[in-house]
Amino acid sequence: MTTSPWYAFYPKDYRDKTNKLTMVQDGAYRRLMDEYYVTCEPLPLAQEEIFRAARAFTRDERAAVVVVLDRYFVKGDDGWHHLRIDEELIKRAELSAKRSQAGSNGGRNIKTKYKQLLETDEKQNQSTAEACSQSQSHPSEAKASSVNRTNKSEPPGFVEFYAAFPRKTARGAALKAYVSALKRAPAAVLLQGAIRYAQERAHEDQNFTKHPATWLTQDCWLDEPVSNRPNGGRHGGQQKSPQQSFGAELLQSISEDYGGPRGVAGGSQEIIDVTPSRSETRTRDEAA
Repeated sequence: MTTSPWYAFYPKDYRDKTNKLTMVQDGAYRRLMDEYYVTCEPLPLAQEEIFRAARAFTRDERAAVVVVLDRYFVKGDDGWHHLRIDEELIKRAELSAKRSQAGSNGGRNIKTKYKQLLETDEKQNQSTAEACSQSQSHPSEAKASSVNRTNKSEPPGFVEFYAAFPRKTARGAALKAYVSALKRAPAAVLLQGAIRYAQERAHEDQNFTKHPATWLTQDCWLDEPVSNRPNGGRHGGQQKSPQQSFGAELLQSISEDYGGPRGVAGGSQEIIDVTPSRSETRTRDEAA
């Protein structure tokens, strides 16, 4: 015997068709419907079996069962039929068959996809094994291939720029800054700037050399060469000693006190010696 744990229930339809039933008759009807749906078979012809299925033991309960059978069920050769329930059972059987067929097709599709995945995985493993074998037999070619794969993700000219730059720090940040700098200057200009900066920092403390990302972000390729800067850079011009600086400041002060020209401290100014000579001193002593 086929059984089913559920069935579709339509409360509005049920309420419209049972609004004249008493509470006892309504309870009897629901129990008979449950029995019909669960067993998927018509109700038995014997009344005692129907009373037992509805759990009707008193006279009023059994009378309610008889009323419901007469109003909503049709007596057939194989039992008491309910036309709406028979239609619902047929619909449910068709739906179940469709779902079963879909599940079977889905299972076959899953098996096909799984087989395809296994074949793809096997091909990948085979290509990996071939690559490993090639790298063992030709390590230089494998290394070159790896370098080429790495360089494919880098813009043209970055490898040369990074190699020429005097400080190799934070390659990832340098790459990102280089890509952004290409929007403001061509690769050749960036490379020339890196070479010039490397020459300028050749004998300098590397701790004060800029990172490549910082150099690119600040557009330092536009900076003037050290030889063209006002003081020639750190080593481009002659540095003044503290004594020379003090003398220049003193000269400036004297010039301003006597109304002389106001030049720039440390500029080229002639110092006039006002100390009397020995002949002038001797003449003055004789006259005295």
